[in-house]
Amino acid sequence: MSCNPGGSEEPSDQPHESCEAGSAYLTESWHGAPPGDSPLQGQIRSLFALLQTSPDETLSAYFVPFRAPIWQEMQAPADTLAFARELWRILLAELEPEVLVVNGADAFDQLATVLPRPAHVFERPAGWGNQRVAFAECGGTLAIRIPTLSRFKLFSRAEGRVAMEDVARRVDLFRRRSDEWRRP
Repeated sequence: MSCNPGGSEEPSDQPHESCEAGSAYLTESWHGAPPGDSPLQGQIRSLFALLQTSPDETLSAYFVPFRAPIWQEMQAPADTLAFARELWRILLAELEPEVLVVNGADAFDQLATVLPRPAHVFERPAGWGNQRVAFAECGGTLAIRIPTLSRFKLFSRAEGRVAMEDVARRVDLFRRRSDEWRRP
């Protein structure tokens, strides 16, 4: 999950509501790159590979489904966020996800308002300056905040890759119901 679709215009060659041809991280052409080859798509594909999960078998979504060039320029922000919080409150109750990986602090902070109160929270270095990865156990869901991959190219440097490998290890431990995922 990430904040919202970026940019100021809807690309004419991309579907408006959803990408029925498969994951947009694989099938869409972004910023003139071949399908799936933009820098952000590569970062996300690397994350999926570490998590041993197919993008085509995962719900990928925006917290706010409305396009804005940047989060701070969203139209009617109070109403938009209220709508998004209610939408995700309903969807998460229905879906009951085991793991949520959230790309960026803004989306994570908003998502935290609709998740059950976390029982266990901690942070680890992300391998990029003072950026951190946060882990929160919320009911039966492990919510993970990673730095915004469009800005922090974690998979392009060894320290970031090590941090993301730690995320994958903890997700695997959580899925196996091992309390080891909580250990520093």
